[in-house]
Amino acid sequence: MEEQNLSAEQKDLTPEQKNLKALQDNLYYAGFGSLLNKALEERFNEQLPEFKLSHQAKIGEKEMDYELNFKKGDKLYFFKGFEATLKKPGENEDGLRQYFYANQNITANEAYNLLDGRAVNKTYHIYEKVDEDGKEKYQRTDQTYNTWLQLDFIKQKDDKNNFQIQKYGEKYGFDLEAKMKKLAIAEMNDPEKASRLISLLKKGNLQDATLEKDGTQQKVYLAANPINRNIIGYDANGSRMEDKELQVSKKSKEHVTENAQKKSERQAETLEAGPKQGRGHKI
Repeated sequence: MEEQNLSAEQKDLTPEQKNLKALQDNLYYAGFGSLLNKALEERFNEQLPEFKLSHQAKIGEKEMDYELNFKKGDKLYFFKGFEATLKKPGENEDGLRQYFYANQNITANEAYNLLDGRAVNKTYHIYEKVDEDGKEKYQRTDQTYNTWLQLDFIKQKDDKNNFQIQKYGEKYGFDLEAKMKKLAIAEMNDPEKASRLISLLKKGNLQDATLEKDGTQQKVYLAANPINRNIIGYDANGSRMEDKELQVSKKSKEHVTENAQKKSERQAETLEAGPKQGRGHKI
């Protein structure tokens, strides 16, 4: 295991303590925070060849079960990944399950969103095949690629009983930000709020937002839908909305264009007039 960047205090830790700290970091970045740190330390100290940790979460009326897997190599433990199971009221009591490997970098929340049918946007490093002492191995490069991931609940599962993962890369042509700018969403008029909204949609969230149209506002829920290159919207009651209901109306477009034109004209007039020189103004 590559040693992670350690502070001055951490450099004084024993190899076992560093290993435990690295595993705790794995859980933190996988979205479990420090909730499982105590249980992790207890199982770690038992020094078994491998062990599992369990975690449950309630999301509305839905339940998520997580089973995290750890295995010991020659000397150190590795976080292998976790199995996630989503259970919905009135549906298959066994729920929908999927195993997510550590190198997929899927968080607990993203796992829930994927099992709930939504897509997640990820950026991964490209690995290249190299020869090291006569053995082939894959080495991470600085190059990255971006893709949307979505579970396919229709196709046959793979040989490990996992749903197949569909990928929609940049060449597929789904530009989330460009699509969002065409919608009458109030948050998109504020750069900071727009950035946050887009970030949450990329995590696969069914995200609440404000639809502002024809002088009225209403709460809506949005989800990215890369397969159809669009945004899915639901009203406050959870009913699916038509695409045209989310789009900026012709009247609103004309109003925005008119305001932009007036602003441009004012800026041009200011430039033509030149800077105003008041008393004591230094040039």
